[in-house]
Amino acid sequence: MNSMMKEYDLLAKYLEEMIKDGCQLVHGGNLMDWSDTVIPKILGKINKSKKNIQNLHNLELGDQLKHKISGQSMTVVRIDEETIYLNPNETPIKYPLNHISEEFEMLCKN
Repeated sequence: MNSMMKEYDLLAKYLEEMIKDGCQLVHGGNLMDWSDTVIPKILGKINKSKKNIQNLHNLELGDQLKHKISGQSMTVVRIDEETIYLNPNETPIKYPLNHISEEFEMLCKN
């Protein structure tokens, strides 16, 4: 995790502690409840992302993954120190046309 991510993680932790401790928000002289802001929702998304990252760092053979862009399902078939090997679960591969150049290059054209 890079230093900026560590700082964001620390900020999220402090905000969660403030909510848990009952800290109050004041805006324009008026008290606000945390639930009147998007902060709890954002913290929930952060926690969900952290859990997903932790799960992806603890992969085991047979685990199922889904590509975020194409939606293609893959199975973990081998893991070594620096590489993970995935087999597609279905033969057809579906990619959005506007993202194809980000992941593929042309070898030859018929």
